Amino acid sequence: ALPGQLTELARIRQHVFRMMRLSRNLQDSSMAQLGELEPHFTQEDLTAFCADLLDRLEPICRQKNITLRRDLPQERLDCRVDPELLLRMVCNLVSNAVKAQPEGGSIDVSLRAGDREEVMITVIDHGPGLRDGIPESGFHRRDPRELTTRPGMGLGLALTRAFAELQ
Repeated sequence: ALPGQLTELARIRQHVFRMMRLSRNLQDSSMAQLGELEPHFTQEDLTAFCADLLDRLEPICRQKNITLRRDLPQERLDCRVDPELLLRMVCNLVSNAVKAQPEGGSIDVSLRAGDREEVMITVIDHGPGLRDGIPESGFHRRDPRELTTRPGMGLGLALTRAFAELQ
């Protein structure tokens, strides 16, 4: 394949993965709304989990001129979570933080032990923020004109909230 063809193939592949992710998000959104989304819990070291995930996300952020800073405990932080849902939650939050800073910036990710065997993962960017506050869980009808003026389908934060509530 010629270099131009490789670029086109990479673009097509990216679109296919986006469609697959959208399909999965739509399915999970409807299942969460119906109360049928089943988490699969395992005992995980969240310090190692977050460190590994942030190591994988760092090059993507660097490409966008964004510094990914981390504040993780030095010790193990064991917790019973669904690792796939947790991965999707953190990736969605970091992805949103990247999109909120198209000119570059920084993202701070921290992990803390909370009360009653809970943990808190915080993702902070320095973009403009949400106009409408925290979205409700579930899928809501949007004005069709927004599909061309706003990126995404508006499912990410609602799903992240639903995943967090499940955990």
